[in-house]
Amino acid sequence: MIKKLDEGLHKVSNFCVWISGVTLFLIAAFIFIDVLGRYVFSHPITGSQEIVELAIVCVLYLGLPYSTYCRSHVRVDALITHFPYKARMITLGVVTLLCVLVSGPIAVQLFRQGLNVVSRGTASAILKIRHWPFYFVASFGNLLLTLEFISDGVRLLLKAGHPEDDPEAELIMPPAALTENEKDADDRKEAERE
Repeated sequence: MIKKLDEGLHKVSNFCVWISGVTLFLIAAFIFIDVLGRYVFSHPITGSQEIVELAIVCVLYLGLPYSTYCRSHVRVDALITHFPYKARMITLGVVTLLCVLVSGPIAVQLFRQGLNVVSRGTASAILKIRHWPFYFVASFGNLLLTLEFISDGVRLLLKAGHPEDDPEAELIMPPAALTENEKDADDRKEAERE
């Protein structure tokens, strides 16, 4: 059951990153058309800055959950590479779960602010685009991010066994980070395969 929930979460994150990518492409095309109109035809698109600013919210918040799922966030692992495998997994798991303490409240606050903006009717200055949908998109993206942090943190803590039991060990830490004992275990497994 947990595996199905995890797979469903990753499917939603994958779908959101596609929306994020399409939105990014549309922003680039829109800016190109705006620049072309401005410098070639002396007629820029009215409110182009507002459109781009609001679309960036979708790109950012809908892309974050997938980058968490892929573990593509920037991290400094100068210290952790010297830890034994089990300590690395526990450390990475705890740190990932601590990220929930940041992303969860941000999701809640974005949702609350969205409700506040709905009641006030806040809109952009030129095109009068309502802001509330973008707060809810950001809140939803941050909720997915929080769920991905929980999923990844629990997965890392459960994998705090031996690297030979973990097919993703090299994704979490490169092979150069393995200790001599772990390298020996890898060499033995390779010899058994041959």
